[in-house]
Amino acid sequence: MNSHISQRLLRTYLPALLIFFLAWGVRSLYLHTDATSPVEFDSRIYLSLARDIASTPDWRENIEFWQRHRVMLQLSGGYGFFLAGVIKLFDEEAIIPTQMLLSAISSALIYTITHTLHSRRAAIIAGILFALHPMFVIHADVLHSETVAIFAMLCSIGLFLLGIKKSNYAFITAAALLATVTYALRVSMLPYLPIFIIAVFLSWRGTFKQRILVTLLTTLVVSVGYVANIVLLRTPPPPLEFNSNQALEIAQSAAKLSHHPLLQGWAADFRDAYEPDNYLLDWQHMLRSISNNLFYSVWYPDKHTLISWVLN
Repeated sequence: MNSHISQRLLRTYLPALLIFFLAWGVRSLYLHTDATSPVEFDSRIYLSLARDIASTPDWRENIEFWQRHRVMLQLSGGYGFFLAGVIKLFDEEAIIPTQMLLSAISSALIYTITHTLHSRRAAIIAGILFALHPMFVIHADVLHSETVAIFAMLCSIGLFLLGIKKSNYAFITAAALLATVTYALRVSMLPYLPIFIIAVFLSWRGTFKQRILVTLLTTLVVSVGYVANIVLLRTPPPPLEFNSNQALEIAQSAAKLSHHPLLQGWAADFRDAYEPDNYLLDWQHMLRSISNNLFYSVWYPDKHTLISWVLN
């Protein structure tokens, strides 16, 4: 009997362990190549944010800190605090190995979650694809928020599945909190929050009244976490005055620091859209800007954040 159980556990979890080592090996190999990262500019910004968080105990009330980092706090403030935590616990050299570890664990989590939802064969394929996907490999070896945000989301999904299987709301609560952490790590993870709530409603086992109650409690937990994100990471201390001249300066500085076409496009948009002398917004140019960059306008609030500074 014990032998049968051992064989079953080995058959279930050995592939996850092998996928973990495959992912770790591929990321280690990439780390020791001379490849140029396509997100090197982002890495410098995140590292600057993390250093300032680690060295600024009163960051919440520090106006200069917010003037320098408000855009990145809007996008991935939680990731900056993750990096600052690693720096304080260890040092900057530990950041990349930590991310590589989380990315390798994510590969194993992909296998485990897919195995739970579908089959062992599908789980092996999904885990290997994640372990070998070029962008996941690259992001694990540079300072970019995707790796940590994906890890948090997969942990949230795992806890959610465990909570549904055991009909244990404690696991669902932990999964909901991790969902809000995912949003803090990367703003583009926002759609995961309503999807999580809908999944709870559709998956919870029990009477309809119990399902409604569990869904309402989950919505409350997610809402509290969402509001906490907005208050702590996306709302500067008053008064923080920011005029269009400063917004234009930031955009132009960003374009000078990198040849990234998106950043250069933003600088051009600001030059076209703003009249710094009288703080007027040229709506024709702004509509053209939004139409030309629809995807980024929806998912990345940098531009909208700077616009709000000008209008306010």
